[in-house]
Amino acid sequence: MVDVGLFEFQADGTLTQANEAYYRLTSYPRQNAPPHAWRDNIHDDDLSHVEQNWFRCGMGEQVEFEMRYKVSSVVRGDQDDSLWAKVFAVPVKDDAGNVTCISGCATDITAQKRRQLYAIRRAEALEKLRASEKRFYQFTEHALCPIYMYDANKKLQFCNDAYVKLIGGEVSKDAVMKDGMELVHDDDLPALWEKWEEADRERKSMQHTFRLKRQWKGPDGATGPMWIVASTYPEIDNDGNISGWIGVLLDVSQLKWAERVQELRMQEAVEAKRQQENFIDMTSHEIRNPLGAVVHCADSILASMVDLEALTKEVCAALSPRKMKQLLDIYESSFDAVNTIISCSTHQRRIVDDVLTWSKLNSNLLKIMPSRIRPSAILQDIRNMFEIDAQKVGVSLAVDEVDGIDSVDAPFVMLDPGRLMQVLINLVTNAIKFTREEDSARHVTVTMGTTSSKPNLPLDFVPSSTTVLDMDSPEWGDGGFVYLHFVVEDTGCGLSDQEKSRIFSRFSQGSPRTHTKYGGSGLGLFISRELVELQCGEIGFSSEAGVGSKFGFYIKVRSAPSPLGCDTPTLRSGRQSSTASSVSQRYSILVVEDNLVNQAVLSKQLRKLGHEVHVANNGEKALDFIQTTKSWRAHADTPMKQTFGANQRNNSYQVDLNVILMDVEMPVMDGLTCAAEIRRFQREGMIDGHLPIIAVSANARVEQIDLAIGCGMDDAISKPFRIVDLMPKIERLVG
Repeated sequence: MVDVGLFEFQADGTLTQANEAYYRLTSYPRQNAPPHAWRDNIHDDDLSHVEQNWFRCGMGEQVEFEMRYKVSSVVRGDQDDSLWAKVFAVPVKDDAGNVTCISGCATDITAQKRRQLYAIRRAEALEKLRASEKRFYQFTEHALCPIYMYDANKKLQFCNDAYVKLIGGEVSKDAVMKDGMELVHDDDLPALWEKWEEADRERKSMQHTFRLKRQWKGPDGATGPMWIVASTYPEIDNDGNISGWIGVLLDVSQLKWAERVQELRMQEAVEAKRQQENFIDMTSHEIRNPLGAVVHCADSILASMVDLEALTKEVCAALSPRKMKQLLDIYESSFDAVNTIISCSTHQRRIVDDVLTWSKLNSNLLKIMPSRIRPSAILQDIRNMFEIDAQKVGVSLAVDEVDGIDSVDAPFVMLDPGRLMQVLINLVTNAIKFTREEDSARHVTVTMGTTSSKPNLPLDFVPSSTTVLDMDSPEWGDGGFVYLHFVVEDTGCGLSDQEKSRIFSRFSQGSPRTHTKYGGSGLGLFISRELVELQCGEIGFSSEAGVGSKFGFYIKVRSAPSPLGCDTPTLRSGRQSSTASSVSQRYSILVVEDNLVNQAVLSKQLRKLGHEVHVANNGEKALDFIQTTKSWRAHADTPMKQTFGANQRNNSYQVDLNVILMDVEMPVMDGLTCAAEIRRFQREGMIDGHLPIIAVSANARVEQIDLAIGCGMDDAISKPFRIVDLMPKIERLVG
């Protein structure tokens, strides 16, 4: 039932009478209401409109209008603060035609207004929705990005033209809408469905990469599989269920093609690098093998020249002065020629070593491999290596220790002796080379010291990049950190300011005349700098033209415990030579070498020094020979002959064997396999004690040397080598 409020107002706006419905509708005061009090409860936005209609009615015109009353939300029970009413008012006139009062009714039309407003708003919302759908449709149709919609059953409901073009190519849109999954590559379809089922179970979005059956063609004619990345998102309804799926596709075919091309180029680069390293290794091997024979022959001739000198003096007395001079000239010429051969061979070997090291540095593959060593042994090796060569060119070589290396709880340290020696060899070689031409006193001094912190050397260190060497790995041990420093001082020609700025650069020497006068590749100091920095150190120099130079460096190492039963000897002094007179003990040596020239030359030199030498052409022959020695246990349950079959001699095992010189690369059985077999026989008790094995290889790469050590060899030496370099290794292992 709709309330209708009846009212009557006097012309001055005073309410004369009204029913209950009017009071409820308008909240008009029931008592003591002033004239025009009806205006107080009219909605502010409608007040002007109501006053105009009141004025018209007061002028004698019937009016009908809609208006709103202010109503408290507490009264209405909702958030709306107004009440709609439809008002009909008529003027009441007297006989003279004057308006004496206004009568009318007000009907509550709030419900109708709300329904009308709801209908309007819904119509507006529907219009907006239609406009939004139209915009979305236009966007998807014109978008370059493929867009698609699937229902909850994973049936395609919508896709734009870009989707059809990408998925189907020349296939019609109807065919794509019917079953677009048929266009996915058969090998990738199961994984795609599995990924989608997982996203469905977990109510999450998914991203998956797959191939289509059609091929991709690039702008430059390149072809390959059509690769697609699909990003699909679930539409969740009010009940939390998936009502559909919407997503986009991205064509990544060109990216995949570029990745494949990059991968192929990377593989080609790696292969090219491998072939380059193989070429360098092969070249090194082919150079080192004959060079070894050259060095051994030259050393043999040099030793013979010493004996020839004594004989020459004996026969010279019976010769005429002319014949005597001719013979002495021949002797001196031959002596100089042999020294030249040795010098050139040594120089060529160092060039090969530098090239190998540079190759590793250039590939960022060079690693520091620590081992326990006595620092004083480094100085002893330098003395043994260079003392004779220095004396031949009139240079005095002094080797000394400073700061008491053996008194700072570091008689043994963990370092890479090969890399350290490479730096020292470069520096000492340069010092002798640039000092031998001087007319004044010619001295080269090598000093070594240790500190617990970075040493303060009187040198200008070369700026270096920060090198982080992992010295916390188990192979370094847990000893304290120690800094070893070396200084090589000479009284040579020195360096000018211009020459100082050029050294330590790759393929660069002090000046063009340096190569012309002294030779060299310009790699030595560059490699030395790199090797020092790899060991957390720095290298520097000080020099004055015409006075001499100091080159020095330091490296960071860890102290190591002394081996049990190992005394710490002091640094020895005195001349070392490769002649038989310098050999204090005779050894029984097995030379395992497939190159018969190298085998014969090396054996001859060792025999000339008084050693007993046995030979084997490969690893299998070496194993056969071992059973003829005292090291082989005659009572072994499984004779080696059953394993290798061979040509052993049953001579009551009377042959001594102190050390084996094992070539690495040999036919039938290589040195690595042979060494591993020897160690296995030792573990099984078929060989008594420990047979020292020194690897002899023309491949000087650290990897092969490490592999040789890993197979059971005790030490390694690279071809070409001189007997003076080999004997300290034998003495250290056998002694």
